[in-house]
Amino acid sequence: MPTAAADVAAAAWLPDPGVALVRLEGFGPSVEARTRTLSAILSRFGPPQQVTGEVAMAAWLPVRQGDGLAEAPILWRISVPRSAGLTVARRLDALDSRWLADWGGGLIWCTTGADADHLRAMVANAGGHATLVRAPEAMGAR
Repeated sequence: MPTAAADVAAAAWLPDPGVALVRLEGFGPSVEARTRTLSAILSRFGPPQQVTGEVAMAAWLPVRQGDGLAEAPILWRISVPRSAGLTVARRLDALDSRWLADWGGGLIWCTTGADADHLRAMVANAGGHATLVRAPEAMGAR
């Protein structure tokens, strides 16, 4: 079954606690049909939890602007081609980083103690760029 049939509006990954978020938008009957399609595609991972309204909006809050890493003193916004998102995420894991992914893997919010030059080079090698959003004053000055 092709995943394009589900016409996903947004997808994100929250590695802690290990939750994939998928958003479908549109008219009721269309969303219901695509929900059945997507549920069939993803059934091997277990039954999906379907949420709507305020609960659904609250589920996406940690993804917006990296809110899920709000307490982190260092926050990077990494933008890469979606096809490179998984590779970059694995490399971030190897650096003992915490991250959230959005845009189907193309946007990664990350907190890490890794060297800034190393992080930027790693992301550039994947075809993207990294922007330091928040850091202690000494790090930001560099």
